[in-house]
Amino acid sequence: MNKLPAIFLLILLSCSSAVTSYNRYPEQTSGTIDAILYSAELFFISINEGEFKTVWELLSDKSRNKITEEIYEVSRDRGVDIEKEDIRRNFQQNGLIARNFWNAARAKFDPDMVLEESKWDIGHVKSNSAEILITYKKSDMPSKVKMYKEEGVWRVGLVETFWPRRYIESFFSFLRM
Repeated sequence: MNKLPAIFLLILLSCSSAVTSYNRYPEQTSGTIDAILYSAELFFISINEGEFKTVWELLSDKSRNKITEEIYEVSRDRGVDIEKEDIRRNFQQNGLIARNFWNAARAKFDPDMVLEESKWDIGHVKSNSAEILITYKKSDMPSKVKMYKEEGVWRVGLVETFWPRRYIESFFSFLRM
Protein backbone atom coordinates (compact mmCIF):
# COMPACT_ATOMS: atom_id res chain seq x y z
CA MET A 1 0.00 0.00 0.00
CA ASN A 2 2.86 2.37 0.66
CA LYS A 3 4.12 1.90 -2.90
CA LEU A 4 0.98 3.29 -4.54
CA PRO A 5 1.37 6.87 -3.17
CA ALA A 6 5.09 6.80 -4.05
CA ILE A 7 4.35 5.72 -7.64
CA PHE A 8 1.62 8.36 -7.94
CA LEU A 9 4.01 11.04 -6.64
CA LEU A 10 6.72 9.92 -9.08
CA ILE A 11 4.28 10.11 -12.01
CA LEU A 12 3.04 13.51 -10.85
CA LEU A 13 6.60 14.86 -10.57
CA SER A 14 7.47 13.47 -14.00
CA CYS A 15 4.48 15.18 -15.57
CA SER A 16 5.15 18.50 -13.87
CA SER A 17 8.80 18.54 -14.97
CA ALA A 18 7.73 17.83 -18.57
CA VAL A 19 5.24 20.71 -18.45
CA THR A 20 7.85 22.98 -16.88
CA SER A 21 10.44 22.23 -19.56
CA TYR A 22 7.87 22.75 -22.35
CA ASN A 23 6.83 26.12 -20.98
CA ARG A 24 10.32 27.51 -20.36
CA TYR A 25 9.29 30.37 -22.62
CA PRO A 26 5.81 31.58 -21.70
CA GLU A 27 5.04 32.79 -25.23
CA GLN A 28 5.72 29.29 -26.59
CA THR A 29 2.32 27.71 -26.01
CA SER A 30 0.83 24.89 -28.00
CA GLY A 31 -1.83 27.28 -29.37
CA THR A 32 0.87 29.62 -30.65
CA ILE A 33 2.89 26.80 -32.17
CA ASP A 34 -0.23 25.39 -33.83
CA ALA A 35 -1.03 28.82 -35.31
CA ILE A 36 2.53 29.23 -36.64
CA LEU A 37 2.58 25.77 -38.22
CA TYR A 38 -0.94 26.20 -39.61
CA SER A 39 -0.04 29.45 -41.41
CA ALA A 40 3.13 28.00 -42.89
CA GLU A 41 1.41 24.80 -44.00
CA LEU A 42 -1.51 26.74 -45.49
CA PHE A 43 1.00 28.92 -47.37
CA PHE A 44 2.65 25.91 -49.04
CA ILE A 45 -0.69 24.15 -49.67
CA SER A 46 -2.04 27.33 -51.25
CA ILE A 47 0.96 27.59 -53.58
CA ASN A 48 0.45 23.94 -54.52
CA GLU A 49 -3.26 24.39 -55.19
CA GLY A 50 -2.95 27.69 -57.03
CA GLU A 51 -4.74 29.68 -54.31
CA PHE A 52 -2.51 32.68 -54.89
CA LYS A 53 -4.71 35.23 -53.14
CA THR A 54 -4.24 33.22 -49.93
CA VAL A 55 -0.49 32.98 -50.61
CA TRP A 56 -0.31 36.78 -50.84
CA GLU A 57 -2.33 37.23 -47.64
CA LEU A 58 0.01 34.87 -45.76
CA LEU A 59 3.18 36.75 -46.76
CA SER A 60 4.83 39.13 -44.32
CA ASP A 61 4.52 42.84 -45.05
CA LYS A 62 8.23 42.97 -45.84
CA SER A 63 7.85 40.13 -48.37
CA ARG A 64 4.87 41.75 -50.09
CA ASN A 65 6.67 45.09 -50.22
CA LYS A 66 9.87 43.54 -51.58
CA ILE A 67 8.05 41.56 -54.28
CA THR A 68 6.11 44.66 -55.30
CA GLU A 69 9.25 46.82 -55.32
CA GLU A 70 11.34 44.39 -57.33
CA ILE A 71 8.64 43.70 -59.91
CA TYR A 72 8.25 47.45 -60.23
CA GLU A 73 12.01 47.98 -60.73
CA VAL A 74 12.42 45.14 -63.21
CA SER A 75 9.32 46.32 -65.09
CA ARG A 76 10.72 49.86 -65.33
CA ASP A 77 14.10 48.52 -66.47
CA ARG A 78 12.30 46.69 -69.28
CA GLY A 79 10.19 49.66 -70.31
CA VAL A 80 6.89 48.55 -68.77
CA ASP A 81 4.85 51.46 -67.40
CA ILE A 82 3.19 50.24 -64.20
CA GLU A 83 2.73 51.68 -60.73
CA LYS A 84 3.59 49.91 -57.47
CA GLU A 85 -0.01 50.15 -56.28
CA ASP A 86 -1.20 48.44 -59.48
CA ILE A 87 1.22 45.58 -58.83
CA ARG A 88 0.09 45.25 -55.21
CA ARG A 89 -3.59 45.35 -56.21
CA ASN A 90 -2.93 42.71 -58.89
CA PHE A 91 -1.52 40.36 -56.23
CA GLN A 92 -4.40 41.12 -53.85
CA GLN A 93 -6.93 40.29 -56.57
CA ASN A 94 -5.02 37.32 -58.00
CA GLY A 95 -4.56 39.08 -61.31
CA LEU A 96 -2.43 38.11 -64.29
CA ILE A 97 0.86 39.34 -62.78
CA ALA A 98 0.20 37.38 -59.58
CA ARG A 99 -0.82 34.19 -61.36
CA ASN A 100 2.18 34.33 -63.68
CA PHE A 101 4.54 35.08 -60.81
CA TRP A 102 3.30 32.24 -58.58
CA ASN A 103 3.01 29.77 -61.45
CA ALA A 104 6.62 30.54 -62.31
CA ALA A 105 7.52 29.96 -58.67
CA ARG A 106 5.75 26.60 -58.77
CA ALA A 107 7.67 25.69 -61.92
CA LYS A 108 10.94 26.19 -60.01
CA PHE A 109 9.84 24.93 -56.59
CA ASP A 110 7.79 21.86 -55.71
CA PRO A 111 5.67 22.53 -52.61
CA ASP A 112 5.20 18.78 -52.14
CA MET A 113 8.89 18.61 -51.31
CA VAL A 114 8.13 20.70 -48.21
CA LEU A 115 4.67 19.31 -47.48
CA GLU A 116 5.22 15.59 -47.99
CA GLU A 117 8.95 14.92 -48.12
CA SER A 118 10.25 17.02 -45.25
CA LYS A 119 10.27 16.96 -41.47
CA TRP A 120 8.98 20.06 -39.70
CA ASP A 121 10.20 21.21 -36.28
CA ILE A 122 9.58 24.41 -34.41
CA GLY A 123 12.61 26.60 -33.80
CA HIS A 124 12.60 29.71 -31.65
CA VAL A 125 9.27 31.27 -30.79
CA LYS A 126 8.92 34.83 -29.57
CA SER A 127 5.84 36.99 -29.25
CA ASN A 128 6.08 38.35 -32.82
CA SER A 129 8.56 36.08 -34.59
CA ALA A 130 9.34 32.40 -34.94
CA GLU A 131 11.30 29.92 -37.01
CA ILE A 132 10.20 26.64 -38.50
CA LEU A 133 12.98 24.17 -39.23
CA ILE A 134 12.13 22.22 -42.38
CA THR A 135 14.48 19.36 -43.23
CA TYR A 136 14.11 17.74 -46.63
CA LYS A 137 14.47 13.95 -46.51
CA LYS A 138 17.69 14.06 -48.57
CA SER A 139 19.28 16.82 -46.53
CA ASP A 140 21.09 16.95 -43.22
CA MET A 141 20.54 20.67 -42.65
CA PRO A 142 17.15 22.28 -42.14
CA SER A 143 15.92 25.40 -43.87
CA LYS A 144 14.87 27.99 -41.34
CA VAL A 145 11.59 29.52 -42.46
CA LYS A 146 11.02 32.81 -40.67
CA MET A 147 7.53 33.64 -39.48
CA TYR A 148 6.19 36.99 -38.25
CA LYS A 149 3.05 37.84 -36.35
CA GLU A 150 1.42 40.82 -38.03
CA GLU A 151 -2.08 42.10 -37.32
CA GLY A 152 -2.72 38.98 -35.21
CA VAL A 153 -1.82 36.57 -38.04
CA TRP A 154 1.34 34.48 -38.40
CA ARG A 155 2.82 35.22 -41.83
CA VAL A 156 5.61 33.64 -43.84
CA GLY A 157 8.76 35.71 -44.23
CA LEU A 158 9.59 34.57 -47.76
CA VAL A 159 11.93 37.49 -48.41
CA GLU A 160 13.35 37.32 -44.90
CA THR A 161 14.11 33.63 -45.33
CA PHE A 162 15.75 33.69 -48.78
CA TRP A 163 15.56 36.29 -51.48
CA PRO A 164 18.20 37.22 -54.07
CA ARG A 165 17.18 39.78 -56.71
CA ARG A 166 17.79 37.20 -59.43
CA TYR A 167 14.72 35.43 -58.05
CA ILE A 168 12.46 38.19 -59.38
CA GLU A 169 14.43 38.52 -62.60
CA SER A 170 14.16 34.80 -63.31
CA PHE A 171 10.40 35.01 -62.92
CA PHE A 172 10.02 38.15 -65.02
CA SER A 173 10.18 36.16 -68.21
CA PHE A 174 6.91 34.53 -67.14
CA LEU A 175 5.19 37.86 -66.54
CA ARG A 176 3.12 38.87 -69.52
CA MET A 177 1.92 42.40 -68.92
